[in-house]
Amino acid sequence: MFGNKHTIEELIYIFLENSLKYTGGDNKSSYFVVSENKKGNIEFRFSNTIDPSDEADAKQIMESFYRSPSTKKEGTGVGLSIAQEIIDLHKGVIKTDKSNNTLVFIITFR
Repeated sequence: MFGNKHTIEELIYIFLENSLKYTGGDNKSSYFVVSENKKGNIEFRFSNTIDPSDEADAKQIMESFYRSPSTKKEGTGVGLSIAQEIIDLHKGVIKTDKSNNTLVFIITFR
């Protein structure tokens, strides 16, 4: 993977901060994994538990200024949209998966 070291560090920081900030629910946990998949692409996985009542929309969560209707945390809603720009600049792809009480971001770089 080729890219700008500083923006990749910022990307990781944004997701780690977001994961730790919004981890919720009864069994609080979060994780971050970097791996190389079968195609030789680099994958970053960020996952955290969320409160089951969290109404965050996995499709909207990367949009500028989006805030989950149920969030009580302070913030502007721009962190993940900045992350999206960094991913786009590096020709990466991001997928989100929200199921039950877990939110997972999978970022793939070729």
